[in-house]
Amino acid sequence: TKMSATLAIMLGLVLFLLTSSASAAQLGFASPRDVVDSVRGDVRGGGGYGAHHLRSSRASQLVAKMTLEEKSYLMSGTGVREYVGQTKAILRLKIPSLVLNDGPQGFRVNKQNASLPGTTTAFPCALAVTATWNENLAYQWAKSIATEFIKKGANVWLGPGLNVMRIPNGGRSFEYLSGEDPHLGAVMADATVQGSQSVPGLIATPKHFIDNNQEFNRTESASLVDGRTQRQLYLPPFASAARAGALSAMCSYNRITSEGVKFTYSCEDPQTLTGLFREEAGFKGFVMSDWGATHSTAKAIKSGLDQEMPSDDFLGAKALQEALDAKTLDEDDVDAAATRVLSAMDAAGILDGAGSGGDINANVTTPEAAALSRRIAAESTVMLTNQANILPLDANALKHVAVIGDAAQKEPIVSGGGSGYVQPPYVITHYDGIASRIRGTASYTPSGDVTAATDAASKADVAVIVVGVKSSEGSDRATLSLAHDDDALISAVADAQPRTIVIVCAPGPVLMPWRHAVASVLITPYGGQEAGNGVADVLFNDVSPSGRLPFCIPNIDNEQRWTSEQYPGVDSVMSYSERMSTGYRWYHKQGDVAPAFWFGYGLSYTKFEIGDPRLLEEGSSHSIVADVANVGSRDGVEVVQLYVTWPSHSLGASEPPAQLRGYRRIRVSAGERSTIHFEVTSDMLRLWDESAGRWLVPAGTYTLYVSKDAGTLGRGITVAWPRADMLQV
Repeated sequence: TKMSATLAIMLGLVLFLLTSSASAAQLGFASPRDVVDSVRGDVRGGGGYGAHHLRSSRASQLVAKMTLEEKSYLMSGTGVREYVGQTKAILRLKIPSLVLNDGPQGFRVNKQNASLPGTTTAFPCALAVTATWNENLAYQWAKSIATEFIKKGANVWLGPGLNVMRIPNGGRSFEYLSGEDPHLGAVMADATVQGSQSVPGLIATPKHFIDNNQEFNRTESASLVDGRTQRQLYLPPFASAARAGALSAMCSYNRITSEGVKFTYSCEDPQTLTGLFREEAGFKGFVMSDWGATHSTAKAIKSGLDQEMPSDDFLGAKALQEALDAKTLDEDDVDAAATRVLSAMDAAGILDGAGSGGDINANVTTPEAAALSRRIAAESTVMLTNQANILPLDANALKHVAVIGDAAQKEPIVSGGGSGYVQPPYVITHYDGIASRIRGTASYTPSGDVTAATDAASKADVAVIVVGVKSSEGSDRATLSLAHDDDALISAVADAQPRTIVIVCAPGPVLMPWRHAVASVLITPYGGQEAGNGVADVLFNDVSPSGRLPFCIPNIDNEQRWTSEQYPGVDSVMSYSERMSTGYRWYHKQGDVAPAFWFGYGLSYTKFEIGDPRLLEEGSSHSIVADVANVGSRDGVEVVQLYVTWPSHSLGASEPPAQLRGYRRIRVSAGERSTIHFEVTSDMLRLWDESAGRWLVPAGTYTLYVSKDAGTLGRGITVAWPRADMLQV
């Protein structure tokens, strides 16, 4: 019955989350719900070991009844058809198929069903969600995507993307939730996994595990990364997803060098799949390969791969039988992999019919999904400059607005390319959004005619230029610059109209050499089908600007001075010799260079003041407390951030200073103030000791900063941690 099926789903998910939380506790992590409260002042680290198999007794019993061929149905795909991946149903045992589909921005209609464009919602991209610094929105975003997947007949969401931004020009940065920080990524990972898997019958698939930080030569590149950098910078979002109960995960194309084992493909690397992910991070779901990323049978399965996608070349019945005959594989290995897949299906309720009945031909868009997309597009808009308080605009007072640029109307940039692309049912362009809001008139001029653009701008009350950068899976961006013609267009229009506003549609950092010459600059990660309405909501103050940068914006290309060995790599080997010094951490460690705009930065229509932090001690617990006052004339939202600097000796000596370890997103009315608290825990201070192979908290004096962004740290407060040479945690 429907009631019993629902009960089975709930019991399965409770069992899965309880076992995940138990392992997390062994690692010193909080339970999954703690992170969705947002913005606790702690970081998710790792350490210790936990059981790494979730075996539902029901799944084990079913696998015991299967033939080898039937087990292979769970462990391999049937090719790319109307969905991008699918397993074969085992009708004899009433086991339905897994139906997998892209992607991280919504349900992707691919070339196999190209007659169905516009039947799903083109949500804002993952990076846009992260720019909101609002994990409650992230939860709703993931839940809404999952709901459309189920209605489309798919029960596996190939998302969320979690890789931390190592290089600013990465081609898939728009697909990933972490931005350039592991703590921010961990919070967003938890929210999206829980949001998506709150929909009965849906399995989330965090990807791409691990060290998949560039698109150049992605199928053969080898990431040479030390264990400390691996655990502190690149693992936390995936560890958070594991704690949240992710039922599956996707391993990546690249090769990995870790723990002394050189250049092993990610999908057959036991050190990371089993040692790092399952044993240390406590992941209990099943691991599938990226499409075509399986390279072996016995080695891959023994290393921790459970499912080959999209085909059955290596994990199909024929290959499995050959490996068993050659005695390179045991039947127990096959059973373990098949059981992990089936246990996830059981936990999601799929074995009880949850999520069934969807139709690939259905139009699953809803007004509610469109409204959510609009809200995310608005809250992810980051206001970078606002000279003379030109913003917000007064819709009733404006007589004429000149809207300029191909990206404003002719060629809107609202989504990235590749598996992250979603064909929208419609697009509200920036011109549409602005024109629909004002009492006066709006004109549109495309990018090609600078003379026409400057003429239109000079006759208007205000000029709004919309520019952007396209990005896609399969290649990295050659430069962080806009097209040369766009830079020239902005400069020319700014000369003709001092009230010029520039909106940048971006997949990540973009250079802005003209930023001081224009009245206002706003950057918006790909905003989806409601991009124009979302930005207009900010321009006209229906939504107070609250987006914050999830990355730094450099002044020039390669400001970090990457060597060829570091990027793009030499002889297909990429050396992560910069260790933790990427993004804002590099600027902090350098000390003599500042980016154009810092990580965590963003302006509001009001003014906030953050008081000096204070230390509260209650027994053995420590909290950092600070007052946040809205001293402006408008209500607004501030994102208050906590940064930590380690003692300058021992492990802390090599650690970049001032790293994010907590944040709070708070709304404060004009003239009011609020007090925020960050609990100081060992989790937020721990560092990985490579030589000892364990997590340690260096004893000594820590400096903690409560700040608006990574660049304006202000006065710090010191906290003395245990009086011992080293505290193991």
